Formats: sequence, structure tokens, C-alpha cells
Amino acid sequence: MCCGTLFELPSPVGDMPAGTLLWAGTFGYKVPDAERHTKQRLWISRDLGRTWAFRSDIATSPNQYNAWEPEFSVAADGQLVAHFSDESDKPDHDQKLVRVRSADGLVWTDYQETVKNPDFFVRPGMAGVRQLADGTYFMVYEVCNLDEPMCSIYLRTSADGWDYGDPLDLGTSVRTADGKWVRHTPAITVGPTGAIILGAEMLVNEDGSKADGNGKTLLVNESDGQGPWREIPAPVEVPSPEGSTGQAYTRNLRWRA
Repeated sequence: MCCGTLFELPSPVGDMPAGTLLWAGTFGYKVPDAERHTKQRLWISRDLGRTWAFRSDIATSPNQYNAWEPEFSVAADGQLVAHFSDESDKPDHDQKLVRVRSADGLVWTDYQETVKNPDFFVRPGMAGVRQLADGTYFMVYEVCNLDEPMCSIYLRTSADGWDYGDPLDLGTSVRTADGKWVRHTPAITVGPTGAIILGAEMLVNEDGSKADGNGKTLLVNESDGQGPWREIPAPVEVPSPEGSTGQAYTRNLRWRA
């Protein structure tokens, strides 16, 4: 198992009331190639996590290639959307970011590509989705193996939580005013004032070298993700993440009163 995610329904979906907890993860990725069909599997809890019940398989890889990193949102039409990173489209794409949707959390349909690239080796993935105050759906994700070293963080938006535009458009790169950017495993939260807070494994300078604030910094944007981001101190510091050691690889962010 890998890549678990937790989500609380903000509104009812099928027979699941608002407040139902959803937990999903990637299963079966270490099964031998000849038998492997990786699954994104979903469990739910109706009692704040005290007990859990299996709900459905969100997606099953059609071949031996893996898929990863499920993430949930509820679209404007009330359907539950699952985003995940899909490696099964070889030889066309090493990995692409995709989505499916469900009216009940049981049956999943409408497989769609969200972000892909003509270059086989470019790997979009690891989506994080939150809603802004005006209802806009805000997505961050990493794109690996561009000319930028390793995996840089990009963003895009959707008015309805389902249509994210042309999947061949990589989106907008997250940058500070002096050209710094973040790499690997993005996580976001949106505060009560509308500020978007972004965490990632590494903070690097414009040339890709480690910045002084690497492992010690979060980025903030107070313009719905437009324009440059600014740096703030992270509440927990990690000693100089390298991108390959697993330091600060994943995180979650939440506002508190």
C-alpha cells in the first residue's frame, strides 16, 4: 500500500452524508508484473473514523503499470471526483494526471486526462485540490523531468471542479518574486482570508540550487494563485532536504482557529 489520502465530504454524495470520512490509497504495486493490476481503493467512515467499511475500487490499472496518489474533491454538480497519477498509458506517456467521478462513491465513470505532455518522460502527478472562497477549484501538482531539475510545482484552476482545460497545457509554474520555486510533493490549504499556503519538499533558487530556506519555508499567495508567491517560515524545519532522501517528502496543511 502507498499514498493514502483522507477527505471529509463537505456535502452529501449518494447515501453518504456531509461529514462522511473517505480514505483511499494505492494497493498492489509490489505484486509481480505478470499478476499486477494496481488499484485505487476507497473506504468510508460514518462515525468520525471509529469504524470503517470498504466502499469501492476507484480505478484498476489495465496492465502491469502502476497508478498512484488518489486525491478527492466534490465538483459543483455534487459528484465526487477522484484524481490520481496514471502510469498505464505506455508507450505514449510515462505518467499523466487523470480523474474519474462518481455520483455515489460506488460506480466510477468518465475517465479523463487532466495534465499530460507529448514528451514520454515528463511526469505530471500528485494532485492537491482545494476550493477558494469564490468557489473556484484550485489544483497544484508536480511535473517531473522538464528542463527544470527534477519535479517542479504547477497550478491550474477549474470553475466547476471537473473541467480543468486542455490537458496538454502544463499550467502555471509556482514562483516567488526573485525566481525561487518548489520541488516535489505539493500540499495546500486555503485560510479564512483566502490566502493559499503551499508546502513542498524542497525550496530552490532560480537555477535549481538549494535555497537558504530549503526545508524551512512555506509559500503564500493572497491573489488566488496569480502572480508571485512569498515565503514564510515553516512551523517544522527539516534539515536540508535533497529530493532523494525522503526528508519532508509528504505533509498536510490545515488552518486552526
